[in-house]
Amino acid sequence: MQIQQSSHTKTYNLGANDSTTWIQSAASSGDHTIVVTTSDGRIFKGDVFVSRSDVPLN
Repeated sequence: MQIQQSSHTKTYNLGANDSTTWIQSAASSGDHTIVVTTSDGRIFKGDVFVSRSDVPLN
């Protein structure tokens, strides 16, 4: 699976029902569109809202 946000692309190998977290320090606050492309060529698009914080995630 590939996740693309603006010019940043990350590739993950995930099994069925797996999950992962992508931390992108260069992301700006606001609405973004994420495009997910699977290894068999299917493409899924979704909108997310990004908020920034100087407090680390726990």
